[in-house]
Amino acid sequence: MDSPKRTLPGYASPPVNEVVLGVQFEALGDFAAVHPGLFWQTIRRKYPVFSAQAPLASVAESFDGQPQSEVTMQAVLSQSPPLPRCWFLDREGNNLIQLQADRFLHNWRKITGAEDYPHYANILPDFKNQWGNFRAFADGEGLGEIRLNHWEVTYVNHVFRGQCWEDFGDMHRLFPMLRNDSLSEGFRNPERFSLSLRYCYPEKLARLHVDVTPAVRRSDNALLIRFTLTARGRLESNADSEVYERFDFGHEAIVRSFTDLTSHEAHKVWKRDI
Repeated sequence: MDSPKRTLPGYASPPVNEVVLGVQFEALGDFAAVHPGLFWQTIRRKYPVFSAQAPLASVAESFDGQPQSEVTMQAVLSQSPPLPRCWFLDREGNNLIQLQADRFLHNWRKITGAEDYPHYANILPDFKNQWGNFRAFADGEGLGEIRLNHWEVTYVNHVFRGQCWEDFGDMHRLFPMLRNDSLSEGFRNPERFSLSLRYCYPEKLARLHVDVTPAVRRSDNALLIRFTLTARGRLESNADSEVYERFDFGHEAIVRSFTDLTSHEAHKVWKRDI
């Protein structure tokens, strides 16, 4: 993980498997089934592969002090079936654009497992370029004003068995907060394990979602820990400058949280260099 000025913790071999930059906006009322295909024609040279996925539910970060601070807004019932979420992928599958009536996301992801993480400073320009393309497309098609309401940055890390841990009783070797030396022997090695944390940043600028769950790599059934950090918050304007400021904030928050939550032992495995 890195930043252009190298002021953040850095790793030569970070466990990053996927990075997502995205914005959510009020659903475009004139966005119809034909529009994803028309937009695809404008980017097809770079993203020649298409697939349709189930749409993502809209999300809202609430900071009003209610016990349930993350709200999922229910879809309004309609006689028309919901429009799909469309994927546009490059030939290798590493870069992905996701589009639906109220969401635009750009993913970088590992496919073979051998790819080097290209760093945030190189992923952000790709988002800016394709988001600009979509803004121009929406304007040209008369889809109405894009009213932004949320931004998000997500990092998905894969930590494989053998990298500081062998079983779920070793989770404290990855995450020092989970020290289990005060437990009796029978409770030190759980059969199942998951962790979910939420942090609200000062001034209610954003919320950090931290989720840790076991997973299995499809190609060889290798057991891994999926360590996901998502920074997400509200947008107060439609200005792209605010989006990019929030992305920078979210990236920094995730990098610092990743480092604070994980162990020195793990940092050595990931070759921390700053």
